[in-house]
Amino acid sequence: MPELLRTPDGAATALPLHDAAFVGREFELSRLREHAQRAAAGSTQLVVIEGPPGIGKTALAQYAFDALGESARLAIRLDPQDRHVPGGTAWRVFHDGQEPADVPAVDVEFLVDGVLEAAAAVTGPAIILVDDLQWIDDLSAEALWLVLRALDRFRGLIVTTMRPNHRRLVQRLARFAQTSPDASYLRLDALSARDAQDLLRERTGLPIWRHASDRLRTVTGGYPLHLDIVARALAQAPAGERSVDGMLATLRGSTDPRLMSFDRAIHAALVDEGDEVALQLRALAVAQRPISIEDLGRLTATAVDTAPIVATGLVTANADRRTLRIDHAPVAGAIRASMSPEDLARLHLDVAAFEPEAALMHRLHAALAHPGSGETDPIVAEARATAARELHHGGTCVDRMLQLVRLDTSPETMRLALRGIAVSATPQRILEIEPAAAAMPAGPLRAALEARAAAARYRPVAALRILEEHEHALAGSDIADVLAYAEAAGAIGRMAAAIYRTDVATSVYFSALRELDARAVPDGDAENAGRVRGVRALLRVWCALAEVGPHNIEESIRVLADEAARADVVPDASEAAATAHSILGILLRQTGDNRVALTHLDAALAHSAAGAHHVTAVQTHRALIFFDAGLWPDADVAIEHALARLVETGEGPDAVYAHAVCALLCAGRGDAAGAHAALAQVAEFVPLAASPPVVALVDYAHAWLAMGGESEEEFADVAQRIADNPIGGSMIGGSVVSMLARGLYSGGYAELIPDLVDDAERVLLPHPDNPARFTLAYARGLHAWALDRPHDAASSLRAAIDQIARGPGLRTPGDRARGLGLFRALVAVDLATLVRDNSDALSGHRDRALSEVVAASSVFRRCGVSPLAARARRLAAEMRGLASAPAPSSARENGSVPAALTRREQQIAHFVADGLTNREIAEELVVSVRTVEFHVANALAKLGLTSRVELRHLVRAPRDA
Repeated sequence: MPELLRTPDGAATALPLHDAAFVGREFELSRLREHAQRAAAGSTQLVVIEGPPGIGKTALAQYAFDALGESARLAIRLDPQDRHVPGGTAWRVFHDGQEPADVPAVDVEFLVDGVLEAAAAVTGPAIILVDDLQWIDDLSAEALWLVLRALDRFRGLIVTTMRPNHRRLVQRLARFAQTSPDASYLRLDALSARDAQDLLRERTGLPIWRHASDRLRTVTGGYPLHLDIVARALAQAPAGERSVDGMLATLRGSTDPRLMSFDRAIHAALVDEGDEVALQLRALAVAQRPISIEDLGRLTATAVDTAPIVATGLVTANADRRTLRIDHAPVAGAIRASMSPEDLARLHLDVAAFEPEAALMHRLHAALAHPGSGETDPIVAEARATAARELHHGGTCVDRMLQLVRLDTSPETMRLALRGIAVSATPQRILEIEPAAAAMPAGPLRAALEARAAAARYRPVAALRILEEHEHALAGSDIADVLAYAEAAGAIGRMAAAIYRTDVATSVYFSALRELDARAVPDGDAENAGRVRGVRALLRVWCALAEVGPHNIEESIRVLADEAARADVVPDASEAAATAHSILGILLRQTGDNRVALTHLDAALAHSAAGAHHVTAVQTHRALIFFDAGLWPDADVAIEHALARLVETGEGPDAVYAHAVCALLCAGRGDAAGAHAALAQVAEFVPLAASPPVVALVDYAHAWLAMGGESEEEFADVAQRIADNPIGGSMIGGSVVSMLARGLYSGGYAELIPDLVDDAERVLLPHPDNPARFTLAYARGLHAWALDRPHDAASSLRAAIDQIARGPGLRTPGDRARGLGLFRALVAVDLATLVRDNSDALSGHRDRALSEVVAASSVFRRCGVSPLAARARRLAAEMRGLASAPAPSSARENGSVPAALTRREQQIAHFVADGLTNREIAEELVVSVRTVEFHVANALAKLGLTSRVELRHLVRAPRDA
């Protein structure tokens, strides 16, 4: 048996296998691996692989070759001519794969004996591949059937591939593979919608929403090869440039040799089928929809026999409707690509005559394929009118509009394309007409196109600068161009707000609004009148924010509330309403008013049917609200929705915040691997990852990792970084004050807490009814704790808990889920720790502390925060032990350390007595060195001592006695 394929001229060559990725076939892969292992052990194995051309049958067979390593091998590819050579295939099997010059007249017995003799000569594991078995001649098929039933001494694996086939002799082999214990029948079809989604998620590591994966599956036909190319492009694309439309553009322009191999396989299938069937397949590929058998016959002037056309595996038939269609877009595309421009244009025009409802599309395709196929002006005029009607009725056909730009770049066409892209929420597609925009004369329309292109590359500041440069041209421009400019300004303003740049090129908003107010929309133009109302409302939002300034949060909340209320009742202003409600909700969340914030964010979602761009930002901040409330399962759902939309609509500036909040949720649960994976996604967004709000969210995630690991020193360092980033800290919200106070306490800088409280009360939390003001009481409690005033500390911590408990429900006044439930649980842990460490002095607080820490344990368990849940349970157990234990004698009486010291100071005094340094004590207690220094200084001051040596002697004296 030869180790290489022998071509007809006898020259050795590599196996004729497609260089195709093997993806999405885990079950089939495991079956092949199993049969290869059995073959290597010395038994005869058979695998029949059936599927349409280009589906990956040969890629699967390639795996069989690789699985048997250096085994002897023979590969035979059949073609339609082999069907007419009786015994030819069997002849090639026992003649080293060589094409017979002239096959002598033979019978089945002769062929069977020859194959068995060749098999007996094989001494080691071997593999035989027969590709395109549907072309096997009847005599060889009969012989192969008999050989497989008699073969028991062949140590190897026989793999056959074939297209769907109804020949009895060939199907008998397939049935044998289905029933024999030493064989498998593997049917390869396009991947299902669920499998396609799973493959894309696995290959990219990105959360792919079902709607996005369905779009990709439709264009790729579910073919693993095409999905693999899209997945690779997604995985390799820079952060911020990953989108469905971008990847589809990559697929359309790909020069991947595997696609060329696929196209060749489809073309070979056409050639194999003969002229009539090939013509019928071309007509179906051009039609791109089901065609009745009768219409297909008239269109191609042929007699249509459904059996051979369905047997190609490229076409499906609907018996009830008597229609035929090519199901998979890559197959139809490969067939069209094999046609000459003249033939393609002619067939499009022929199909147009049979399909009046799709005639315009086919005439447009004909003009694009072969410009000389007819006059383009009538086609352009009709296509523009049709696109305008579709937009008026709320529909879009972006593909047709972008194809129209290839024929015509007049302002009317460019405006329609721009409008279609905006309405369909596919911003990346603007890049497809960017070269045509660059060739236009300077003016507001070109500025709008170029600014949208810059925004599609996630450069909103640059986009606003482009609009700013063309402000002067607005005065003398047509209302349609002014409207295009104004809509671009409104949309890009939202992107700028996402990166806290509402102060950039603000004159653009005022100029656009002024020009719109000065223009009258022609009577009867209801569509443009509605667009003007909508964009006016949106521009008023940006103008109001620009007048207030980026740092006046209280005034921003007031003006946004007014604009949101106004936009709610203005017809066609859903985009403006969604914008105002979303920004208002974000600002309210940052001040700590989570209940009202959630109301506005939900309102933004309700308006987002017209403004899908808002969904990622809105869901991200909803996730933060649920995080604060301790409703982490709800936070998971919200952030999943935020992340899942990114690939479909394109990763704008909001994407980096969504990934940062995902990291926060993982960090809170102690999932360091998940947190670091999400933070790695954040780091890819350069330079946005370095902006203060993103840095603060990243530090917040690190703070939770440190808290879960009970590393007080690391927690203190992270809290200090947040304190040094006041602009970014506002992204976390008013509750950030509690994090900063905890960091100062853990780091041994408790003396700075009063200054933090004063600043927070004056700047962050001036309103007396703000729910986040619990942080002020909490911070005062930590300060009193550090000063060894346990009664004051306990009273302040309880006041913080009571203030949270009095807060409104998150959605309704009676809602049990308070807006800051997570922080109540955190304060409860500190209160229980304080009472435990000062059990005698604070015995009156013991019951309240116990009930709060038990509830905290439930909150942490529900959130999945295992470290904090375990800590709360330990504290609860210790509190119960304190309640049942007899009161201990004082420290002075039992000869340990002076009772004047707190429990923590006594603990540290013992370590000092044992000769440990401050750093060694810090490592033992998992606190910062600064904290140890603070407690040692307090102990010395209380005892009237001046050095550690005196303290050591004082503690050791009772021991030595």
